[in-house]
Amino acid sequence: MTRKLSPMDAMFLHLESPSMRAHVAGRQIFSVPRGASSDFVQELVAELRRPRELSQP
Repeated sequence: MTRKLSPMDAMFLHLESPSMRAHVAGRQIFSVPRGASSDFVQELVAELRRPRELSQP
């Protein structure tokens, strides 16, 4: 399955060059805490997907 880039992503890709990088990436490695329940990851994902009330900066 292929998807088109959003206009914003297409713009960054078009403007990116070796001397001007527009995208930033990161990698985080996590491990399940000791003694966590078998549904720890599912519960964590559900918590992260829940809507939040945001406050002004």
